[in-house]
Amino acid sequence: MVEVELRHFKTINKIGGIFQLNGKWYWADIVELPGRYNEFPYEFMVFTADEHGNITDWAGEYVLRPDAVSEENLMKCIEEFCKDQTQTNETA
Repeated sequence: MVEVELRHFKTINKIGGIFQLNGKWYWADIVELPGRYNEFPYEFMVFTADEHGNITDWAGEYVLRPDAVSEENLMKCIEEFCKDQTQTNETA
């Protein structure tokens, strides 16, 4: 499992963190979407970033639909992303 530096946001329902995988930095977060997205009210996304968590490419690398904004869900989603990246690199 990768080490994640967590960041909590008090003004909106969002949690995020920066981590490094295979020498590349990423920013990942789960955010509650506005009411018009009731079918999928939460979104997990991963973006490439620098070592400070500044997003360097706004094209999302990975998207999941968790059931809530929480540290536990963030860590599960990051773990899923890391597994997927490892499998992708093994087959490339």
